[in-house]
Amino acid sequence: MKAASEITKFCGYLSKYKSPLTVKAYAETLARFLWYKKDRELTSKLAEEFLNYMSVCGCSNRSLNRHLAALKAYYGKLHSMELRVDGYKIGRTLPVWLTDNEINLYIQACSDSLEKALAITFLKSGVRLEELRTLTVDNIDSQGYITVIGKGDKERTIAVPDEVITVLRNWLSERGLSAGLVFPMSRTTIETRVSMLARRAGIEKKVSPHTLRHSFASAWCRHRGKLDHLQKQLGHSNIAITSVYLHATPIEIKEEMPVI
Repeated sequence: MKAASEITKFCGYLSKYKSPLTVKAYAETLARFLWYKKDRELTSKLAEEFLNYMSVCGCSNRSLNRHLAALKAYYGKLHSMELRVDGYKIGRTLPVWLTDNEINLYIQACSDSLEKALAITFLKSGVRLEELRTLTVDNIDSQGYITVIGKGDKERTIAVPDEVITVLRNWLSERGLSAGLVFPMSRTTIETRVSMLARRAGIEKKVSPHTLRHSFASAWCRHRGKLDHLQKQLGHSNIAITSVYLHATPIEIKEEMPVI
């Protein structure tokens, strides 16, 4: 089977249960793999050799694991083969987040209704970039809820402060939008706005939409919000993923240390 048709078939299968971004990433991995494979037989050893090649090219272990996941799906679903290759060990890294003071500086740096809508919605709801970008006008509930489409096309309704509803309504009113997407713009446009706003606020950290999501989750934990509620808010399938936000500084630990 030619590489192009193989990739098309693979994407058709993936689109049933993976997000568009994951489908794109897996397709890119498969394209590279098929280029590397050429006419050789499909084996676990070949996949391992390809991953070693990607490692030499500079891929991190985290990226190699993503490539491995794509190949396992390809081998298993399109060729009914078990790919016997172990995953790569990666160190546990804490996400970058903004402190309460940095969050205030970030919001204060907003200069227009778009920036306010983006900043406050990200920081006070914890939504992902793609969830915000695909948010529609009719999925904003004035009672304090928004409905988003998460990973795997799973729909979830989350609670948001009145401030979020207000900035979204202000943005929609200014743009004259009454239907369709709340933010009819590309991922790159949103990412650029988020990054520029951080620099204007004097924040030296590299800030992305995901940083703002991490900041929401970290603030939730710092202010003693329930972890299982945070899990539902963020759309995590496993609470172990959510628990990464349970970091604490030595000062916070000292303040809560019991007297023995």
